[in-house]
Amino acid sequence: MTITENNSTNRLEESLGVLSEVSGSKFVNDKEIPFIVFLNKFDLYKAKAAYVPLSDYFPEYKGDASDWEEGIRFIGNMIHNRFEGFRIANTYVTNGLDTRNCSRVFQSIYDEILLDNLSSLSALSRTTSSGSAASEPNEVQITF
Repeated sequence: MTITENNSTNRLEESLGVLSEVSGSKFVNDKEIPFIVFLNKFDLYKAKAAYVPLSDYFPEYKGDASDWEEGIRFIGNMIHNRFEGFRIANTYVTNGLDTRNCSRVFQSIYDEILLDNLSSLSALSRTTSSGSAASEPNEVQITF
């Protein structure tokens, strides 16, 4: 899929299409590899949400039009639904111009990868002693 930069294309729909294509690709066949999703430019979304309801573009959105965080959660759920069957480690709401936000996000990702690796080592040691490893549910987690 190609992303076209024009004024008539809904960028979110286009991005969701790309995500669907990526998740269906023969090159992404290991569903145990976690995806990290970035919802960038949330400052632009927040400003636009103040005067354009999300339900104008996604009629299935029944949330409060003035609550941009609820809208972000709805978008995060749509992304997780497109990646059904895949493991999404976390969804981060980012603004590339906010250096403090970027630092927090990257530190959180570092911590998450470290914990995931430590957890994998622990699961390996539990597997050898009990014969099976516990699995965690793939719940939607969004970090602001």
